[in-house]
Amino acid sequence: MKPLFINKELKADSKLTRDLNSQNGNDSEVISAANLIQALNAELRWGTRNEDNSKIDLLLSFNHPWIIGKRTLLLCQVKSGSSFGKITNNTIKLYSKGIKEAQKSQNDICLVWYDHLTRENYWAYIHSNSIPKVVELGKNHILSPATKFEVARCISRSNKLKNFNSRGVILNFKKIKLIPISKHRKNIRTSYKNIKKINNPLYGNIEISKYGWKHMFRKTRLKSYKNDSLIVIPYLKQLLSFQPDRHWVISFENNKHNQFTILKYEHVLRYEKIKNNENDKTYEVVIKLIEEVGFPTNWKNENLLSQKVFRKTVLKSCSLKKMV
Repeated sequence: MKPLFINKELKADSKLTRDLNSQNGNDSEVISAANLIQALNAELRWGTRNEDNSKIDLLLSFNHPWIIGKRTLLLCQVKSGSSFGKITNNTIKLYSKGIKEAQKSQNDICLVWYDHLTRENYWAYIHSNSIPKVVELGKNHILSPATKFEVARCISRSNKLKNFNSRGVILNFKKIKLIPISKHRKNIRTSYKNIKKINNPLYGNIEISKYGWKHMFRKTRLKSYKNDSLIVIPYLKQLLSFQPDRHWVISFENNKHNQFTILKYEHVLRYEKIKNNENDKTYEVVIKLIEEVGFPTNWKNENLLSQKVFRKTVLKSCSLKKMV
């Protein structure tokens, strides 16, 4: 049925002109808030909207994904439009203007940018002491149900829970030379099988499975690297029970499977300044993890979403690197 009075006003296109900045900004905050609530399964309270640029737009709280009984608080500032970011060649760029304004809150804060063209939210966790500059982000910074796990890592890292202290670990270099390598490898494999899972402050439960063993001891891997893994494996539980000194995402994949989106992250964790019982040299232990997160592709319109988000983190490898 044709409308009686508003037919001339009905338009499918929206304007992104300067005179509508305030109105469009409010609309962006509303849609961003809705997307954040759905993605993080969070409760939300509005902050100081429309007051000034040193504001906190949204205060979200959600259950920590791997610390049972812990409630996590996330402060957010929402930006929109071409003044704060753009998408070029599959790279997300957030400009320093938005980062400077976010830092005026003097808190660690999640900067959320809404792009009117892609109709997606993009996020970056900004520390109060971060250098305000143009930030280039990968596709893992598109808001999704997987963001909950990344944000929890950022917050836990800021809180410095269970920091690693290398003084408690002394690598046993001598043992691998005292007994036949075949016997030593058999002993290490038995202890490896017995580990099962390790709870890490930044990654939750890390599964120790056949996947990691097969990768570390595949035929094509150099013997020296295999020996390094044999040295490190007895210390996995001791190391992974603590935050690494450094960690980052080395690769990211976004795939579709049936009605689900599957995100695959490869993480690198480095534990530094570790001594050994053979010489005065110090080493870094480098541990790689694979994290998979699955959720409905059309997650924004999904009811009962919390039942349809799946995640698993598995050890890929461990190795040594001599520190300079």
